[in-house]
Amino acid sequence: ARLVRPSGIREKARIPFTGMRRTIGERMTQSKNLAPHTHIIFEIDVTKLVSLRQAQREREKDPDERVSMTAIYARALALACRQVPICNAALIDGEIVLWDEVNIGIGVALPGRNEYDSGLVAPVVRNVEDKGLREINREIRELVARAREGTLSVQDMTNATVTLSSGERLKSGSWMVGTPLLTLPQVVAFGPGAPVRKPVVREDGQIVAGSILPCCLTFDHRALDGEPAARLAKHLTELLSQPELMLL
Repeated sequence: ARLVRPSGIREKARIPFTGMRRTIGERMTQSKNLAPHTHIIFEIDVTKLVSLRQAQREREKDPDERVSMTAIYARALALACRQVPICNAALIDGEIVLWDEVNIGIGVALPGRNEYDSGLVAPVVRNVEDKGLREINREIRELVARAREGTLSVQDMTNATVTLSSGERLKSGSWMVGTPLLTLPQVVAFGPGAPVRKPVVREDGQIVAGSILPCCLTFDHRALDGEPAARLAKHLTELLSQPELMLL
């Protein structure tokens, strides 16, 4: 049905619903209508990870060599998907296809045609499970730069098996996390927020200041149930709370 435009309200601006904005809208509507989105919202104590990264940032004089949290999340997601293969899959033509490589689509926000508009693309880092943090970080930097220059190729944008929508730059200072939509035919999307400082209760009962990462895991309930999705969340928690495990 055609919507009626309100009358008697002052307009500030108009943004044509065309181009990238329309494509995003159509794909997100299709995703929400076809897949029964289910979310697991949880938090991870990343105090050790934040401390290690801060030490690395102080040691590296070249900003390009400083590993981003997005690269760390990508590495953890790839390793966790290897432990729970059903999460690195696609629902295609009545079959659930499990992939033997983890190709991660990295959500990148883009400026729109004016100050009120915005865009979103997800260039792909391939075979993340076989790469170290520095290599992953370098590829993400290059893809983000090409995305903002508008020079991504078709190959840069295809064959993702799972999507990471990091809120690393959305530092509100408080606990906040979004619920990412699936990029069909993928069956899982991971959306970590930004670490926030909070009191943390240790196993010995001591209360200390720590860094807590709010997270959301979205999954397609047609392809998998809560148990494997919870296992993926558990592996992500282990890897990000004990970052030394990502070196094994």
